Amino acid sequence: YTEVSALKVIGITEEKGKLEELDASQRREFEEYKKRRRTDATNEIKAMNRLNGHTNIVTYRDSCFRDWQTEREYGCDLLIHMELLKTLEE
Repeated sequence: YTEVSALKVIGITEEKGKLEELDASQRREFEEYKKRRRTDATNEIKAMNRLNGHTNIVTYRDSCFRDWQTEREYGCDLLIHMELLKTLEE
């Protein structure tokens, strides 16, 4: 049995520059901002979870946060694993 599902990626934070170049104060400020955004997203995930099983709402499977970094940017994404819906044409 193979289940087809969707992965939704939501940007929680995205900053220009290099994370390792932040001084202690800037790093603390970024971490506090990221924590607030993650808390807000977690509350939304909890609401989605309470609505699981309702016939008019997409089924939520799982979620996680992913910190990332490139040469010029850094941030955090929320990944949501959910039911894949068909288009109206299907």
